[in-house]
Amino acid sequence: MISYICRPSLLLALSISIVQTTAIPSTQPGAGLRSLKLEARRTSQPSKSVLWDNMTSLINIEDEFDLDYVLNVTVGGQVVALAVDTGSSDLWVHVPETLETTSKTDIEITLNYGIGSASGSVVYGPASLGEFSIPSQAFLDVDEVKDQNGQGILGLGLASLSSIYDNMAKTISAQPIIYSIFDQHSSLPNFIAISVERSNDMEESSGGVLSIGAYDPAFAAVSGSTKIPVAHPTAARWTIAMDGVDINGHKYALSSRVEGAASGTSIALIDSGTSLAYIPSAAVDYIYQNIPGSIRQVTNGQTSWAVPCMEPANLTFFFGGDAFAIHPLELTILKTVMEEGLEWTICVNTFQPQLSVGATDLDYLLGDIFMRNVYSVFNYGGSNSENFTESPSVQLLSRTDQVQAYQEFIAQRTISLASRPPLYDISKLNSTKVAAAQWLNFDVDMISD
Repeated sequence: MISYICRPSLLLALSISIVQTTAIPSTQPGAGLRSLKLEARRTSQPSKSVLWDNMTSLINIEDEFDLDYVLNVTVGGQVVALAVDTGSSDLWVHVPETLETTSKTDIEITLNYGIGSASGSVVYGPASLGEFSIPSQAFLDVDEVKDQNGQGILGLGLASLSSIYDNMAKTISAQPIIYSIFDQHSSLPNFIAISVERSNDMEESSGGVLSIGAYDPAFAAVSGSTKIPVAHPTAARWTIAMDGVDINGHKYALSSRVEGAASGTSIALIDSGTSLAYIPSAAVDYIYQNIPGSIRQVTNGQTSWAVPCMEPANLTFFFGGDAFAIHPLELTILKTVMEEGLEWTICVNTFQPQLSVGATDLDYLLGDIFMRNVYSVFNYGGSNSENFTESPSVQLLSRTDQVQAYQEFIAQRTISLASRPPLYDISKLNSTKVAAAQWLNFDVDMISD
C-alpha cells in the first residue's frame, strides 16, 4: 500500500527552456503540494555540466541542439531559468541585472565543468524554489562564463561536492539550497525525485518533473525500490554500483577503476546535467558492435560508431539486481551531413567513450539518455550537510517496456527519416574514404538537426 505524507512538499516541472509557468494544485494529498506546468524549448549549447575534481577531457559529440532541463528559480530578486544538475552541488547565476543580496564576501571561485566554467564571487541573498523560500542563501554571482549556456545551474548533488560550502569553511549557512530547504522544513523527507521525458526521436523533449520530499503520484511505486547506497559513505557524488550491462542478449563483463568497488561491478554517476552518456571505450565498442550493421571508425584517436538508423537494439543496465531497459531511440542521434554538395542522413552513437583525468570515483557517467528511462530518487540521508543519520542512496524505477519501446522506435524513426535527406550508405565507411570517416567525429562541414 502507498501512503502519502501530509507535510510541505513540492512538484516542479522541468523544461529545456521556460516560457511561462502556471501553478495547478496537485490531486495528491499533501499540504502545499502543487505542480508547475512549463513550456519547453531546446538549447543551443552542449550540456555537459558534471563538475570534475580536475579538468576532464571527454570525447565530445558536438550537437548544436542538445537538451537541457531547466527550472524557474527566484534568486536575488530575479527569476532565472537554471539547469537542473545532479552532477554538481553549487547554485550559480549569471544575469545582467543587479542581484539583491543580504551580504557579500571576497571569496572568488571558478567552477570547472566537463565543458566550460563559471567564475564569480560568493554572495548571500533571498532564493525561492517553488513554494520554498530561503531568506539568505549562499550562491555564486557569476561575472564570467566559458562555454556555458543559459542563466546558471541549480546543483542538486551532495554537499561535500560544493565548492561554495568548502570555501566558506563548511558552515551551515553556506550549504547548498536543497539542504537549506530540508533544514527549514524538518518534517520534510530528505529526498528529491526526477522524471525527464522524451518525444519525437530525441529531436524534442517534453520536459519533466522535479519533486522535493514527495513522489510524483504516477511513479509512487518507487517507494518500494531498492535503496542503492552511494559508492562510499562520504562520496561526493550520486555514484552507485552497477551490476551488469546487456546488449541484445550479450552480457558485458564489468570492472572498475574505483577503489573499493566490488568485483564484477562498475560505479555509475546518475547525472541530469549531462545530455548523453560517457562510458569506458571498451563498453562503447561492445554495445555498438552488437548492433548489426554498425561501423566503427577512429579518427585522430577518437572512436565513433555509425549505426543503421532503422536497427533497434535492446540495451539494459542492472542496478541493485533490477533491470533498467534503455529505449532504442536513446542509442543513436540523427545527423545531417554533406558530401560534394549533397545532404545525407546518418545515425551516430550517443553512448560516448570517456577519457578522464582525475575522475577516479566513477566509471560510467549516465546522463539524460539514461534518466529518461527511469524515475530517479536521490536520498540525501541526514537532516543537514553536517548531520547524516542515514547514508545517501539512490532509488530507481524502470519506465521503459522493451516491447512497447521497439514499436515506438520503428514508428517514430520512420516518421523522422521521412522528413530528412536520404540515408547515407554507411558501408562506405569501411573504405579508405577519409572524409566519410571524419563525419563521425564532426571534423568536416556538417549540418546539424
